[in-house]
Amino acid sequence: MEIRFTSAAQWQFRAALEALRRRSLDAAVALCRDAEAALRDPATLVESGAALPEFPGIPFREIVLASYRFFFRTEGQTVWIGGVWNALEE
Repeated sequence: MEIRFTSAAQWQFRAALEALRRRSLDAAVALCRDAEAALRDPATLVESGAALPEFPGIPFREIVLASYRFFFRTEGQTVWIGGVWNALEE
């Protein structure tokens, strides 16, 4: 099983890290470190994901790291990260 980012999710994650870096380099490094740890093991990621409260009927799940929601979906042996949103800006 592998983890891959969609193009949109890659862009969103980079934008999140850049926004954090402008405010606090330590916060950006912490999010990067937390994401690396959470995404290291696809099976654990899938098990720890929660249904989206706004859209319970769709196959996406989420984990929250720092103040960012990482949305993902499993297709075969691939876990696709489909979005990274700031949970505080909703």
